[in-house]
Amino acid sequence: MTQAQSIKLTLTCKGNYLKKYFMSKSDYVEKVAQDNRPHNLPKQAIKEMVSETFAFILKSLSEDHKFTYPGFGSFRLQNRKARKGTNPNTGEQITIASRKAISFTVSKKLKKKLR
Repeated sequence: MTQAQSIKLTLTCKGNYLKKYFMSKSDYVEKVAQDNRPHNLPKQAIKEMVSETFAFILKSLSEDHKFTYPGFGSFRLQNRKARKGTNPNTGEQITIASRKAISFTVSKKLKKKLR
């Protein structure tokens, strides 16, 4: 994964207001490096581990395997059927082709923790 393909996570902070924070891949690598200072892992090694992890998830999904991380959730590939739709610019009826989509299901443990 390149810097341009940074991973954006939306985290919602609780308080008197809701604030959205977008974390890029480099922000995530920096945070992991800070949290692992006692182990002295270089940022480049952390960056490679993060990239390899997501590459493994994508490879698993492309081979129609479900990827589950206990306590976090699971990713799986879903087949979406073809359906009728409307072109918003012209109002014309169109057929939307079938496609594959990635589905993420949050674990019960994480749902409970976030409530």
